[in-house]
Amino acid sequence: MKVNNVSLMRRACIFLLAFGLIIPFLEHDLSSDTVPFPGKGLSVKAAAKIPSEGDYYLAASLPRRADDDFGLLPEKIPCALEVRMARNGTPLGVSKVTAFSRYAEFGWARIQFYKSDPWHLTRGSYALEITSLGECTNASARGATLTLEQSTTQDTERFLARSFVHSLAILCRWAGLVGLMLCELRARTTPQSPLA
Repeated sequence: MKVNNVSLMRRACIFLLAFGLIIPFLEHDLSSDTVPFPGKGLSVKAAAKIPSEGDYYLAASLPRRADDDFGLLPEKIPCALEVRMARNGTPLGVSKVTAFSRYAEFGWARIQFYKSDPWHLTRGSYALEITSLGECTNASARGATLTLEQSTTQDTERFLARSFVHSLAILCRWAGLVGLMLCELRARTTPQSPLA
């Protein structure tokens, strides 16, 4: 009977260990290429893997101007971009971006972040072709880069949920490993009953 208990406990520990190893692979973050801001008449291509349905926007990263002492005052950069999207190989049409609005700054690095109006996108692999229809000297002269980002409204809740999942994965792994070691010790110290 004791051997059966050890065997059952060993299976439970293996399950816990496997569960703890699998959990991190169930979570997927947005994966998007970062590309240079295209010059007038030029195009750049980017790929993005979107893990969940939601609102997504083009984010432009620019070094802060030397004369800009008040980094986070509202500012709009007018630009004329055409964005062609394809999801899993199926074209979705063409969207226009007419301006980028400043929304954040990475202080000590003096990098400012601007965003376009959002699109509602579903899960999948996307191919983007971004074409500049006009001169956008404010962005191109400052060496802007573009990437696709997700709009988030509840950052704290998302952080807490991810922290909980991460902690749960670590706890399951440790519980599984320690449990397996205890099972092995118990199996070695339990006297085997002679076969009839």
